Amino acid sequence: VRLADHGRERLAEVEAALVRIEDQTYGVCEETGDPIPFARLLLEPTTRYTVDALEGIERERARDAVNVGDGGDDPAY
Repeated sequence: VRLADHGRERLAEVEAALVRIEDQTYGVCEETGDPIPFARLLLEPTTRYTVDALEGIERERARDAVNVGDGGDDPAY
C-alpha cells in the first residue's frame, strides 16, 4: 500500500511539473520566485523550490512541529 501511495504521489508531482512547463513557471521557485538552478532540476526534475527556500520551509515545519508538541502558540492548548 505504501508503495502504491508513493507511486501516486510521484505521479502527481510529475503531472504538476508538466502543468508548470505548460504555464511557463517550471524552474521558478514557488516560495521566492527565483530561478531554480539547472543542476538542481537535473537531479530532481519535479522540484518546486530552490535549496535555500526548501531548507527554510523545512525549518519552519520542524519549528511548528515542536510548537504543536509543547502547546506552543496554538490556542487549542
